[in-house]
This record gives sequence, structure tokens and C-alpha cells, in this order.
Amino acid sequence: MTLSEKEIKNYYEAGEFPGLEKTEDEKKEIDKKKLEALINEAKKIKNDNNKYTVESYQTLEAAIVTAESELDVIDSEESLARAIASLQAAMDGLKEVESKPKEDNKDQEKKKDELQETTKDKGKEVSKPHNKEGKLPNTATSLYNMLFIGIALIMLGGVSFFVVKIRSQKKQ
Repeated sequence: MTLSEKEIKNYYEAGEFPGLEKTEDEKKEIDKKKLEALINEAKKIKNDNNKYTVESYQTLEAAIVTAESELDVIDSEESLARAIASLQAAMDGLKEVESKPKEDNKDQEKKKDELQETTKDKGKEVSKPHNKEGKLPNTATSLYNMLFIGIALIMLGGVSFFVVKIRSQKKQ
């Protein structure tokens, strides 16, 4: 089958291949207005006052981007329904941040102030612990002890090697 220049041009412009008829599903236009309206409704939801959790709001933003990208490539009613359901699920999945009673916030601030007090030391901010005994927290590790023991064993092995070598040379 040979295509004329006009048929090739029509294929690139309209995507229609000569000799192929469109099916009934392809012929009817898919109404995407409902998805467009849902996208616009979702875009109106803002989190400027941190009303929603970060995770749920990010999920909504990702769903909006996905729905916008699918808007151009939707080719069936099923894919349209999936896109609408996905975006609606993200909108329904928005979780509001639970506000704690003011007393809890005051208690947390009081504990924070009791545990740590910052002071200025030569222009640098230094954190100073404030527990009842005035002791520093136990943050030590045994890494340097193990390093010292390892180096001592290597040196002991080296010395032993040379002692054995010198004794064996004297015997010969």
C-alpha cells in the first residue's frame, strides 16, 4: 500500500491512517468537563495556614499534576473515570492537622526550657544541658578504645615477629 503525500500529511496532522475506520468508542467525543471542574476545585484548596498535614497535601498536589497530564491523553470513559476517582480520593484523603490543647503546648515549652538553655560563648551559640544533677548526657562510644586495642595488638604482633626472626637467625 502506497500513501500519497496528502495522506501522509493528514496522518501527521490528524493522526488518521487511511483505510482504518474509527470504532464507535473512538468516534464519540469524551466529555472531560467533569475532570476539568474537579481539577479546578482541587486547585482552590490551599494549605497556607497549615490546615492539612504535609503528607496529605503533597498527595493532593501530585494527584492534581497527574490528572492534568492525563487530561490530554484520556481515550476512554474508563480512563476518565479512573482519573476522576483518583483525584477525588486525594481530595477526600486530606487530613486536617490535629490542634493540641493550649495547656499541652505550654507544658512542652516549659519542658523544653527546663531541658536546654542557650547561651552565647565567643559569638557562637552553645547549648547547655539543664538537668537536676547538672551532668552531661552519656554520649560516649567505645570506638576509640577498640581502635587503641587494635593498634596495640598490631604493634605487639610486629614486635613478636621481629623477635622470632632475630632468634631464628641467631640459631643458624
